[in-house]
Amino acid sequence: MEKISLYIIYFFFYSAIGWFFESIYCSIPAKKWINRGFLSGPMCPIYGTGSLAMIILLSPIYNNQIYISVFGQDIFFTPVIIAIVGMVLCDIVEFLTSIILEKLFHAHWWDYSGKLLNIQGRICLTHTIIWGIGALLFIFYVHPFVDGFAQQIPINYIYSALAFIAVVFVADLINAVHKAMDVKAVMDKFHRLNAKINKVSTTIHKSFDNRLVYLTESGSKQVSVSVERFNQIRDELTGQVRESFKKLRTENRLLKGYPNLGKVAKKQLQSMEELLQDIKSRFFEDEDDNKD
Repeated sequence: MEKISLYIIYFFFYSAIGWFFESIYCSIPAKKWINRGFLSGPMCPIYGTGSLAMIILLSPIYNNQIYISVFGQDIFFTPVIIAIVGMVLCDIVEFLTSIILEKLFHAHWWDYSGKLLNIQGRICLTHTIIWGIGALLFIFYVHPFVDGFAQQIPINYIYSALAFIAVVFVADLINAVHKAMDVKAVMDKFHRLNAKINKVSTTIHKSFDNRLVYLTESGSKQVSVSVERFNQIRDELTGQVRESFKKLRTENRLLKGYPNLGKVAKKQLQSMEELLQDIKSRFFEDEDDNKD
């Protein structure tokens, strides 16, 4: 029980440490403070999860002190193994977290597509190397110090701290899920509108092509189409989505903490506007040409 309690404390502690450095890492290029993380509080659970994985799986390697013989010389090989295994572990955690968040909330929370040797934009070589270096520092220096300090804390204090942190964490998690569902709702709205507009575009072009054939054969008078009405519908659709996105960006901290969410939303909005413009230009221009 004591060991499990310590592991949970480590999870919360390293989630907080990870949040701190992640926020600094993202704030420096942005030149403003970014509260990075899924939660509102100072925690990034992905770092707590990765840290626990390294503690459980890498500590035995660290304790065994592995050497290999190269040209008759014994070389301390433990750091190499820890770095490699650490990179793999952290990449797996980051990759799976990205998939889970995407499936749950229909949004890409981060995107490394522009970085060297990335896999589906979820992990990349640069971060993999950082994880390897971080694993070395963590196993050889950070965790031994933290563990030594934690072992000296009376277990009753640990239980009390754990109970308090757990309550705050659960409350924060519920709030974060609620905010994320708002993001999901807007993203789903974009997807639905784009799908509908694509469908309408296909239907209009098919209908218009059939009408052209009919007009050619019969010479019947063509029914006029209200450009003004189309513009009104287009403005209503884009206005509703823009308002939803504006409200979300103002009220939802996640869009500030994860800029890629905002970029994806803007791309969806731009795609929708381009589809509407395509319908207007192709349909009405073709109609004007037919009148001539």
